[in-house]
Amino acid sequence: MPRNWLTGISMKERSLIFVGAAAFYAIFGGVYWLQFWSLIQREDTRKTVCLASKALDIFAKNG
Repeated sequence: MPRNWLTGISMKERSLIFVGAAAFYAIFGGVYWLQFWSLIQREDTRKTVCLASKALDIFAKNG
């Protein structure tokens, strides 16, 4: 990650920003793979996995 946009921010706050960025990366990465995985599921479970993925995505974006 480029650090030039964090110029003037204390090291403690920088570490919190990086922890938050890593958490968002993990959440959105999980949503992506869950949606991809739903494509290879059986037809009867595909809808459930897709709905759960969409719910997680909405929660991740809006809190």
